[in-house]
Amino acid sequence: MSLVLNLRGSEDLMSTGERYIRSLYWGSATVTSTGYGELSATNLEERWFAVLTMLAGISVFFGMLLGGLTSMLTNLDSQRATYVHRLQSVMDQMKELRIAKDLQNLVSGYYNYMWISKMGVQQDDIFAQLPLCLQAEVSRTTNRSVLEKASIFKDIDEGFLRMLSLNIHQQLYLPGQVIISRGDTAHSLFFVHRGTLEVLSDKDDETPVATLREGKVFGEVSLIFSLPRSATVRAITHCELMTLEKVNVQKVLEYYPEGC
Repeated sequence: MSLVLNLRGSEDLMSTGERYIRSLYWGSATVTSTGYGELSATNLEERWFAVLTMLAGISVFFGMLLGGLTSMLTNLDSQRATYVHRLQSVMDQMKELRIAKDLQNLVSGYYNYMWISKMGVQQDDIFAQLPLCLQAEVSRTTNRSVLEKASIFKDIDEGFLRMLSLNIHQQLYLPGQVIISRGDTAHSLFFVHRGTLEVLSDKDDETPVATLREGKVFGEVSLIFSLPRSATVRAITHCELMTLEKVNVQKVLEYYPEGC
């Protein structure tokens, strides 16, 4: 009400410029939805101050907020579009090669899980642009639990462990997917980073006899001896495993023979 009364002041005493300022003040208060309340500007200086404050608040606060939100959504859509395009290319290629539908579904499930869990980014790709010394430090930190759980790496030189950690890679497995099969030649160590696996009976390769959960290491002997796997291991849930290949351990031993 006070604003209306103020705007209805004696127009005979107002110049054209003052009328424009009043109109600008009223328009700004209406457009910005700041409201009028019981107090309103009563003179030219107060109206100018109110107009500038309202416009600055809208342009800075809402502009930054909406701009940041828009940028975030745009980047997300861009990442999603790139990932969908990659998946579509893979699916088209598999159809052209007439790959079985079941296998196509497994590949599609892998890519979908990659997007849901990691936005389609592999851990190895994130630090690929870092200098080798920094990559080693990051890998040593992120793979500390793997090396500490494996008993064969206890009391080993820190330099050896740092270089070895660069060769530990992450692999994703879908529910029902076989990680290792009984009778295969062993050449990898596995660390269960996330998920649950089951060890199957050596009699029928179907009956679960043990469960492997997060933090469990298996396949240590395969880094020393090339022996056949004694049992089949299968994923129960979506699993993330950290793997270390025997051939990579041998390469590191060429630089650190004392690791033997």
